Amino acid sequence: MKSIRLLLMLVLLGLEAGSSAAPIELLTAQEAAQPELPMIKDPTNGKLSAAGDKTPVPGGPAILFDMPVPGTPVATPFPVKVRFVPTGDAKVLTDTLKIEVLKLIPISLISKVKPYLTAEGINVPEAKIPAGRYNVRVAISDDKGREGVALQTWVVK
Repeated sequence: MKSIRLLLMLVLLGLEAGSSAAPIELLTAQEAAQPELPMIKDPTNGKLSAAGDKTPVPGGPAILFDMPVPGTPVATPFPVKVRFVPTGDAKVLTDTLKIEVLKLIPISLISKVKPYLTAEGINVPEAKIPAGRYNVRVAISDDKGREGVALQTWVVK
């Protein structure tokens, strides 16, 4: 009887390991078609920002986009990997996460990425977004009240 249970367990684990989840639709075609939020290029460093963006608090968590690779167009579906690096002994507070596609009315992606969120970052294996160019802003705070903010442009083919 134990060997049958063990065999059944191994078969089930094998099925789970072999199955792949469907890509997550991060942005619908209707959302993608909304007007863009005007972006401002800082003449001193060339970085883009949205009108009205506040300056991040010094010492806030660093936000690093591993995927998509900055400046590299991607085909859908593609992985989204973002790392949060706290400063010193601070802890990242995941309940402070803001992740938005910057349209005239920003589109929050929090509900869609929440299952893939940890204190270390976001790891969506396959994300679907209609072809286009999108400015994505990520902000997160630490337990010392400092906020880190990063902006990346995604070009989806």
